[in-house]
Amino acid sequence: YQMLLLSGFIAKEYLLSKRIKDKTSVKHWPYLQSIPWIKNQLGQDHVIFWSQEEVDSLLGESLAYNDALMIRKTVDSAITLMKDVIHPIVQDADDEEIEEAVKGAFVICLSRSFAEEVESDDGTTVEIENALLPLLDVLQHSNSPNTSLESYDDYILLRARGDISADEELFHCYQEERDDVIPKHKFFTR
Repeated sequence: YQMLLLSGFIAKEYLLSKRIKDKTSVKHWPYLQSIPWIKNQLGQDHVIFWSQEEVDSLLGESLAYNDALMIRKTVDSAITLMKDVIHPIVQDADDEEIEEAVKGAFVICLSRSFAEEVESDDGTTVEIENALLPLLDVLQHSNSPNTSLESYDDYILLRARGDISADEELFHCYQEERDDVIPKHKFFTR
């Protein structure tokens, strides 16, 4: 449910923000503009934006095909549900606009969210999924990263692991690719 709630919230905020004339009053507008809401926007793409024919022809025989179908079915169900939730809040939004916003929000959550492990009061570890961390979500993955993250109660500190030149890309290791728990098709570099 976390993914559904977070995606619904982002879609609603995006739709409301689009309707405000003075964008300087919208706290997260620069971040919302940096996100692909439709296919090929900002040069980005996602299986959620593809037609079923594209999914079949591009992924049909691959290990990612069933994952793609599951993601698309989940998003279709979320769109149906979110239309009933968002319409009373953004009354002038039509079904097509809500569908676009929900798809874009799911792309954001699927491609830019982090799962964070937090220790509970009794000392056990609980995994909290789908935290959006603007700026950190654009770090590229590498098993040889040049950055590291330190988590604190109310912020995350990004540190360089060494000297980084002004034109050098920032890399972070989200999870070891050699981790046998992760299916082979989850990393493009395997």
